[in-house]
This record gives sequence, structure tokens and C-alpha cells, in this order.
Amino acid sequence: MKAIFPSIMLLYFSFSQGQTKGQIPPDYSNRLDSEHFVFLWNSDKASQEEIERTKAYSEEIFVSYGNLVGSEHMPDRKIIVTFNGDAFDPVTRRKTNSGVDYQARVNLYRYNEYGYTGPLLHEYIHAFRKNTLNRWVRFFEEGFASAISYYLEPETEEFSRQGFAMEVLAGYWLDTGTDIPMRTLREQHNNLLHCRIQSYVLREDFFTYLINRFGIEKYLEFAYSPRIGSIELYEDIWGSSFDELVSDWEPDLLKRYRDYPGAKEQAEQYLQMVPAKYVRVCEAGVDF
Repeated sequence: MKAIFPSIMLLYFSFSQGQTKGQIPPDYSNRLDSEHFVFLWNSDKASQEEIERTKAYSEEIFVSYGNLVGSEHMPDRKIIVTFNGDAFDPVTRRKTNSGVDYQARVNLYRYNEYGYTGPLLHEYIHAFRKNTLNRWVRFFEEGFASAISYYLEPETEEFSRQGFAMEVLAGYWLDTGTDIPMRTLREQHNNLLHCRIQSYVLREDFFTYLINRFGIEKYLEFAYSPRIGSIELYEDIWGSSFDELVSDWEPDLLKRYRDYPGAKEQAEQYLQMVPAKYVRVCEAGVDF
């Protein structure tokens, strides 16, 4: 894990019992408090082992993300976390996604072999920012959570990619012409929420490219600017317009994809796995 404030030791204090961002929902019979989180579950939805594993990892995430962004960008109240069973129903073929609600509570679902901890880092980044920001721009927030998850834990298999390399999946969409243009993702985010199979990995790769090209300090300057969401901010921070940055990123991604051994075969393998095999790929002229 890389830190941009190596000379600063961040001191985290214990939050008082019950001092949470949102209201405690009444639907859960079990509760466990840690230093920075409140975990809620029913016994038929999560085991004690899953809770303990999530608790330990949660506190690790709090420290690693806090060391990266600074204590001023961390919540001052406990984060509520709920456990709600399997994400994918093989009978209905419906998938329920983990997420952060309007009270900044993290609602988790179990993802195949990744369990409850698969989406944890991504969702906590959302929760930390929802607890501390006055402005929420969904296109950037999804890209930010994915890219910072990869930055903090590049060896971890991102749950949305199911262990496949970022450039393999993002590159496949771009190389086959089945991608969603980045400007379209930015301008039509709320209308393309059903296009997750393409949008998540494309955003993740684009914002990771910006981190690798310009550095994490510049990326965090952008992320915590009070002007976040402004199209002009891209040029002000990085010296190039949004469209120019996208134009630079696309050939970089294609090169990485085409240089990756067996990339096309791996991408096609991913598309035959659950839940990807049951997801409709969004199309130009139909969805956007």
C-alpha cells in the first residue's frame, strides 16, 4: 500500500457506542461493534466466521485508506454494515448488488468464492466519501472507488472482474467495438446503470490510467476538489480536456490488451461465467 503522507502518523480514535452515520435498521437480530464499524446480520444470512473476517478486514481498510487520503477526509462516526445473503439467485437468475444507501450504510451481499469481503473495499470507499463530501458525482465516484481499490490492493482480485485482468476485460470491449464511450458513461450514467458489465471495468481502467500517468497526488487533488463534477476540472488538474485524456487512454488500453497473452480467450471465458453469462451486453442504438 502506497501512502502520500509517509511522515504523518494518523491517529484514529474510537467512536462512542451508537455514534453512527445513519439509523440502525431494526431488521437484524445480531450486532457486533468494532472501532469504526457496526455490523448487523441475521444468523441465516452470515456465519460468525464471515463476520469476524469482515470485521478484521474492515479495520485494515479504514487505516489504509485513511493513510492515503488523510484523516480530514475520514468519517467521524461509525459506518453501519449489514449482511444480506447471496448476491446471485440461480433460480431467478437475478443478482442483487452490494451498495451504499442514502444514509451511507453499507449493505453487503455474498459474491461466490469472494464471500462478503469481495466488494468490501470498493463499497467502503463509497461510504467514506458519502460521510465526508457535500457533492456526489456518480460517474466519478464509481471510477474512483474501483481505481483506488486497485491502487491500494493491486494483488486483490476485484470482485466485478472475478479475478480477470483489468486490461483483458476493458480491452476486449474496446477492441471489439462493444465498449460504451467514456463521454457517454459520464453524461448518461444514471441511464446506464444496467450496463455494469461494461461500465465498471472501462471506468476502472480509465481512472487507473490517470493515476499511473499523473500520479496519485494529482488524482486525489482532483477527487477532493470542491469543483468535482465540472468538466473543466479535468483540464485544470491534468492539463488536457476530458476528451483528450480519453483519446490518449484508448490506444494505451488497446496496446496493453493486444500485448496480453491469450487476452481474447480469457475475456470470452469470463463472459461464460456466472453472473456474466446471464447479463445482456449494452448496445449502441439500443441502450445509448
